[in-house]
Amino acid sequence: MVLDTNVVVSGLLSDRGAPFHLLNLMATGAFLPCLSEVLLGEYRDVLGRSKLRLNARRVAQFLADLRGLAFVCRPAAALVRLPDPGDQKVLEAAFGAKAGLIVTGNLKDFPATSCAPVAVLSPRGFLDRLTKQT
Repeated sequence: MVLDTNVVVSGLLSDRGAPFHLLNLMATGAFLPCLSEVLLGEYRDVLGRSKLRLNARRVAQFLADLRGLAFVCRPAAALVRLPDPGDQKVLEAAFGAKAGLIVTGNLKDFPATSCAPVAVLSPRGFLDRLTKQT
């Protein structure tokens, strides 16, 4: 499963809501996050923005922990283009990891016809899926 950057940011900005709960579950090994070095770099760049006011040590620790938990893959080129070109790296990480799922707060940016065979769920939708599996 690949987490879109907006899910990671939301999970670190607030200790409430589905993104926060997903990051906590990820830390317990409830699911395997997949990412590429390119996507990890985007996480680092976005989380480092001063306007977010995130603690630099906390961000560094999160990224180090994530790297230790995640399956890091080579991105695979996607033959389709997403509405937001910045989201292409998320789709390419999913294809590269052969991940069956992208979790994003922006479902409209990942049309099912462009992402197939990768499914796309909201953070809440993924939490609901995890809850049903246990």
